[in-house]
Amino acid sequence: MIYKVERMGKFRIIGFARDITHEKAYEECPAFWAEFREKFMLPIMDKGCPENALEKAIIDNGVGEYGVSICNGNGFRYMIAGEYAGGTVPEEMTLTEIPEMLWAKFTGTGKMPDALQALNRRIYEEWLPGNGKYEPAETDMNIEWYSAGKINEDSYLFGIWVPVKRKG
Repeated sequence: MIYKVERMGKFRIIGFARDITHEKAYEECPAFWAEFREKFMLPIMDKGCPENALEKAIIDNGVGEYGVSICNGNGFRYMIAGEYAGGTVPEEMTLTEIPEMLWAKFTGTGKMPDALQALNRRIYEEWLPGNGKYEPAETDMNIEWYSAGKINEDSYLFGIWVPVKRKG
Protein backbone atom coordinates (compact mmCIF):
# COMPACT_ATOMS: atom_id res chain seq x y z
CA MET A 1 0.00 0.00 0.00
CA ILE A 2 1.22 3.47 -0.85
CA TYR A 3 0.94 5.88 2.08
CA LYS A 4 2.57 8.66 4.03
CA VAL A 5 1.97 9.82 7.59
CA GLU A 6 1.47 13.56 7.94
CA ARG A 7 0.33 15.98 10.65
CA MET A 8 -2.34 18.33 9.37
CA GLY A 9 -3.67 21.43 11.09
CA LYS A 10 -7.37 21.81 11.77
CA PHE A 11 -9.58 22.74 8.86
CA ARG A 12 -13.27 23.14 8.17
CA ILE A 13 -15.35 21.31 5.63
CA ILE A 14 -18.72 22.17 4.16
CA GLY A 15 -21.12 19.85 2.42
CA PHE A 16 -24.12 17.59 2.53
CA ALA A 17 -24.48 15.14 5.42
CA ARG A 18 -26.39 11.91 5.84
CA ASP A 19 -26.50 9.26 8.57
CA ILE A 20 -25.34 5.89 7.23
CA THR A 21 -25.47 2.43 8.81
CA HIS A 22 -22.29 0.33 9.06
CA GLU A 23 -24.08 -2.70 7.63
CA LYS A 24 -25.11 -0.95 4.41
CA ALA A 25 -22.29 1.58 4.04
CA TYR A 26 -20.91 0.07 0.83
CA GLU A 27 -24.37 0.53 -0.74
CA GLU A 28 -25.59 3.74 0.92
CA CYS A 29 -22.46 5.87 0.33
CA PRO A 30 -22.31 5.23 -3.45
CA ALA A 31 -26.07 5.89 -3.66
CA PHE A 32 -25.56 9.22 -1.83
CA TRP A 33 -22.81 10.15 -4.32
CA ALA A 34 -25.05 9.23 -7.27
CA GLU A 35 -27.81 11.42 -5.83
CA PHE A 36 -25.34 14.31 -5.33
CA ARG A 37 -24.06 14.06 -8.92
CA GLU A 38 -27.58 13.84 -10.36
CA LYS A 39 -29.11 16.60 -8.24
CA PHE A 40 -26.25 19.10 -8.21
CA MET A 41 -23.16 18.41 -10.30
CA LEU A 42 -24.76 17.46 -13.62
CA PRO A 43 -27.12 20.47 -13.64
CA ILE A 44 -24.25 22.84 -12.77
CA MET A 45 -22.10 21.31 -15.53
CA ASP A 46 -24.98 21.55 -18.03
CA LYS A 47 -25.50 25.25 -17.23
CA GLY A 48 -21.78 26.00 -17.17
CA CYS A 49 -21.97 28.05 -13.97
CA PRO A 50 -23.79 28.18 -10.66
CA GLU A 51 -27.17 29.94 -10.72
CA ASN A 52 -28.03 30.21 -7.01
CA ALA A 53 -26.41 30.43 -3.56
CA LEU A 54 -26.41 26.65 -3.03
CA GLU A 55 -24.75 25.93 -6.38
CA LYS A 56 -22.27 28.77 -5.75
CA ALA A 57 -21.34 27.27 -2.35
CA ILE A 58 -20.80 23.85 -4.00
CA ILE A 59 -18.43 25.31 -6.59
CA ASP A 60 -16.65 27.86 -4.35
CA ASN A 61 -15.86 25.24 -1.70
CA GLY A 62 -15.04 22.32 -3.99
CA VAL A 63 -17.83 20.15 -2.57
CA GLY A 64 -17.22 16.65 -3.87
CA GLU A 65 -13.48 16.60 -3.22
CA TYR A 66 -13.97 14.77 0.09
CA GLY A 67 -16.14 12.05 1.54
CA VAL A 68 -15.90 12.26 5.33
CA SER A 69 -17.07 9.57 7.76
CA ILE A 70 -17.57 10.52 11.42
CA CYS A 71 -18.79 7.70 13.68
CA ASN A 72 -21.85 8.48 15.79
CA GLY A 73 -22.85 5.36 17.68
CA ASN A 74 -24.72 2.78 15.60
CA GLY A 75 -23.45 4.16 12.32
CA PHE A 76 -21.72 7.26 11.06
CA ARG A 77 -22.39 10.69 9.65
CA TYR A 78 -21.12 10.77 6.05
CA MET A 79 -20.42 14.09 4.34
CA ILE A 80 -19.89 14.85 0.69
CA ALA A 81 -17.75 17.88 1.29
CA GLY A 82 -15.11 20.37 0.29
CA GLU A 83 -12.74 22.56 2.29
CA TYR A 84 -14.66 25.60 3.52
CA ALA A 85 -13.38 28.74 1.79
CA GLY A 86 -15.65 31.16 3.67
CA GLY A 87 -18.90 32.78 2.79
CA THR A 88 -22.52 31.89 3.35
CA VAL A 89 -23.41 28.38 4.50
CA PRO A 90 -26.69 27.47 2.77
CA GLU A 91 -29.39 25.93 4.97
CA GLU A 92 -29.10 22.56 3.18
CA MET A 93 -25.39 22.27 3.99
CA THR A 94 -23.38 21.45 7.11
CA LEU A 95 -20.14 23.03 8.34
CA THR A 96 -17.80 20.78 10.37
CA GLU A 97 -14.33 21.30 11.84
CA ILE A 98 -11.72 18.58 11.43
CA PRO A 99 -9.24 18.83 14.34
CA GLU A 100 -5.48 18.93 14.01
CA MET A 101 -4.11 15.40 14.01
CA LEU A 102 -1.74 12.88 12.50
CA TRP A 103 -3.08 11.14 9.38
CA ALA A 104 -2.00 8.03 7.51
CA LYS A 105 -2.77 9.09 3.94
CA PHE A 106 -3.17 6.20 1.49
CA THR A 107 -3.20 6.62 -2.28
CA GLY A 108 -5.05 4.34 -4.67
CA THR A 109 -6.16 4.09 -8.29
CA GLY A 110 -9.09 2.38 -9.90
CA LYS A 111 -12.78 2.47 -10.69
CA MET A 112 -15.14 3.84 -8.06
CA PRO A 113 -16.50 2.63 -5.72
CA ASP A 114 -14.86 -0.82 -5.94
CA ALA A 115 -11.23 0.35 -5.77
CA LEU A 116 -11.92 2.65 -2.82
CA GLN A 117 -13.81 -0.04 -0.91
CA ALA A 118 -11.05 -2.59 -1.53
CA LEU A 119 -8.35 -0.20 -0.26
CA ASN A 120 -10.49 0.69 2.76
CA ARG A 121 -10.82 -3.00 3.69
CA ARG A 122 -7.06 -3.53 3.33
CA ILE A 123 -6.29 -0.52 5.57
CA TYR A 124 -8.58 -1.70 8.37
CA GLU A 125 -8.02 -5.47 8.02
CA GLU A 126 -4.28 -5.54 7.21
CA TRP A 127 -2.40 -2.27 7.70
CA LEU A 128 -3.79 -1.03 11.02
CA PRO A 129 -3.79 -4.42 12.82
CA GLY A 130 -0.29 -5.29 11.56
CA ASN A 131 1.39 -1.91 11.93
CA GLY A 132 4.20 -1.72 14.48
CA LYS A 133 4.45 2.10 14.59
CA TYR A 134 0.89 3.43 14.43
CA GLU A 135 -2.56 2.66 15.79
CA PRO A 136 -5.94 4.33 15.28
CA ALA A 137 -6.33 7.69 16.99
CA GLU A 138 -9.16 8.27 19.46
CA THR A 139 -11.06 10.19 16.78
CA ASP A 140 -13.22 7.73 14.88
CA MET A 141 -13.32 9.20 11.40
CA ASN A 142 -11.74 8.93 8.00
CA ILE A 143 -11.57 11.08 4.91
CA GLU A 144 -11.80 9.97 1.30
CA TRP A 145 -10.08 12.30 -1.15
CA TYR A 146 -11.24 12.36 -4.78
CA SER A 147 -9.29 13.82 -7.69
CA ALA A 148 -10.77 15.43 -10.75
CA GLY A 149 -11.16 12.81 -13.44
CA LYS A 150 -13.29 9.96 -14.65
CA ILE A 151 -14.34 7.72 -11.77
CA ASN A 152 -14.97 4.75 -14.08
CA GLU A 153 -11.37 4.50 -15.31
CA ASP A 154 -8.72 2.14 -13.95
CA SER A 155 -6.34 5.12 -13.63
CA TYR A 156 -8.65 7.25 -11.45
CA LEU A 157 -6.65 8.64 -8.48
CA PHE A 158 -8.10 8.79 -4.95
CA GLY A 159 -7.00 8.68 -1.33
CA ILE A 160 -8.12 7.51 2.09
CA TRP A 161 -6.91 9.38 5.17
CA VAL A 162 -7.04 7.63 8.56
CA PRO A 163 -6.25 9.44 11.84
CA VAL A 164 -3.46 7.63 13.70
CA LYS A 165 -1.19 8.01 16.71
CA ARG A 166 2.24 6.58 17.43
CA LYS A 167 2.27 3.42 19.52
CA GLY A 168 3.80 3.54 22.94
